[in-house]
Amino acid sequence: MREDQIVRYGRQILLRELGGRGQERLLAAPVRVLGGGPALEDAVAYLLAGGTPVVLAPGITLGGFLAGAPLEALNPDANPSTPPVADLLPRELSSTAPVQVVVGAGVAFRDARACQACWSDLRAGLGPGSGPPVGSLAALTLQRLLLGWSAPLGLVHWKGERLEAAAVPACPHGANHQQ
Repeated sequence: MREDQIVRYGRQILLRELGGRGQERLLAAPVRVLGGGPALEDAVAYLLAGGTPVVLAPGITLGGFLAGAPLEALNPDANPSTPPVADLLPRELSSTAPVQVVVGAGVAFRDARACQACWSDLRAGLGPGSGPPVGSLAALTLQRLLLGWSAPLGLVHWKGERLEAAAVPACPHGANHQQ
């Protein structure tokens, strides 16, 4: 990492669980945003602040406090020539990226180890609607996937004032969804 990056992400680098290597992984893992809305805009803000490069899919614009701000100004470490390794998308869009986080009434997530059939079933249970707290949860979930700290498949949502993870059943297709 460059000296300016060490200064910019110093608080995260000091976290024993993350460290310099983890921050380097976040800096090297661009995320493509395939939709919009308050939750996704909130997720983008958290991803950018954490050093994760964000690429907007063609035709996608950000509103709210991010409206009109060039992503390069918000995250000078973003490298638009690096292909995205993950997709962040609203419930109604589909994607074939190996790492995906879908935002709805909660956050569904998968990485390349998860079974595609089980992923479709899990996403079907993700209700519509979202808000900024779901966006921050999406950013956290996506960064955990990029760092390898998460199970390959899951669903998390707010239940009252606490966070709850839905149990993922054993895969009937032979994949290992447990960490």
